[in-house]
Amino acid sequence: MPTENQIDNANNLSGATGTGFFALADGPSIVLTKQNNNNIGSSGTFTNNGISGRLRTGSLTLVTSATATWTWNNSFIKSTSLVFMGASAATSGTFREYVVSCNVTGTGTASLKITNFSLTAMNGAYDLYFAIF
Repeated sequence: MPTENQIDNANNLSGATGTGFFALADGPSIVLTKQNNNNIGSSGTFTNNGISGRLRTGSLTLVTSATATWTWNNSFIKSTSLVFMGASAATSGTFREYVVSCNVTGTGTASLKITNFSLTAMNGAYDLYFAIF
């Protein structure tokens, strides 16, 4: 089991690569190598071949019900993979109610989406955190 200090150091996602610990309650830990992208743009196609990490979007302006979409190429993604996603604001801006989704579209690819569900526009960059299982 990693020490608390090792977990704190591993969870610092500011570096481009490294190792992350996911400690399970009263059980073993999962150790994943992370790979970060600092700017995947505001839409389009990008490649990140990490099993976990952070994807930072470009600056987004999304009106009500608008969606930003990316095609993600990743050699760890298999057609049966589960991709867990989380998100947070990466910059100052106007952040509203939004949903981040990831749909595995085939071996090596997935579709990422951020949809604005608020009644007003949102703008700024987002950090999207992922782990592929």
